[in-house]
Amino acid sequence: AASRAGRMAARQLGKEVEFEIVGGDVGIEKSLADVLADPLLHLVRNAITHGIEDPDERKAAGKKPVGRVRLAAANHSGRIHIIVTDDGRGIDIKRIVAAAAEHGIAGRELSVDQCLRLIFRPGFSTSDELSELSGRGIGLDIVDRAMDIAGGEVRVATESGAGTTFAMIVPAALSMLRCVLVRSGDQVYAIDAACLDDRQSMGSENLPLLQLESLLGQNNRNANVEGAMVVWRSPSYATSNGNGTPKYRIAFDAVVGVQELLVRSLGRHARRWPGLCGAAELVDGTIALVLDLNELINDNIESN
Repeated sequence: AASRAGRMAARQLGKEVEFEIVGGDVGIEKSLADVLADPLLHLVRNAITHGIEDPDERKAAGKKPVGRVRLAAANHSGRIHIIVTDDGRGIDIKRIVAAAAEHGIAGRELSVDQCLRLIFRPGFSTSDELSELSGRGIGLDIVDRAMDIAGGEVRVATESGAGTTFAMIVPAALSMLRCVLVRSGDQVYAIDAACLDDRQSMGSENLPLLQLESLLGQNNRNANVEGAMVVWRSPSYATSNGNGTPKYRIAFDAVVGVQELLVRSLGRHARRWPGLCGAAELVDGTIALVLDLNELINDNIESN
């Protein structure tokens, strides 16, 4: 439905756009799909209205006249990722700062990420003219409202002249996940096996070493040098442009096993616990918390 609306919008604006849909078979429960439908539609229209340039402008910039919009869905660690990427002009941070000044916000004092957060505020727009296609004056706050309802978050990354990516990340109510169970201290945690590198190549000793205990903020004991270790790789949606896939060695006390787990969401309050994306009951009745290592590692890097 979103790509159909996108094609219609492109025709009305005289733009040429190709759509790519990836992961259309990802299972999303109906209640969640209903919450995501309007924001997804709005992000697609936004990509075409504000992101993709006119064919002449694209040619002048050395691009193919036909723009590309990619819709991708994936399940990572029990969280559904809905991603809309365009290869358009990117978001102009200077225009956000100028628009922020008109709203009484000192944009120059904000980081790039904080500036990008402003575009989700009600009534905030950098566009000189309201477009009926981009939502009859409805801004990207519709996306933020949906994330509040679903207990998720929206992330945005942009590169001037190269395009923009919006990612809606929401917890799946229930998700079957193959996990590696690891022990750190007295607690068992689950890590999505799809993000672990089975090969653990000969060069892995050159990868940065992170202690799971430290990532979890539990620096109560001396690091166990004799413990176990896995090689974790950043999921594809999180990789930065052209820098390959970041990998880390993650150290902890022991590997408990590998299991298919029924992961339950932490619900709409999930954002209270960064780095945790669900919980699963083990065979012996104990509860394992499912970790979002990407979030834990990024938070660790930012805090250092």
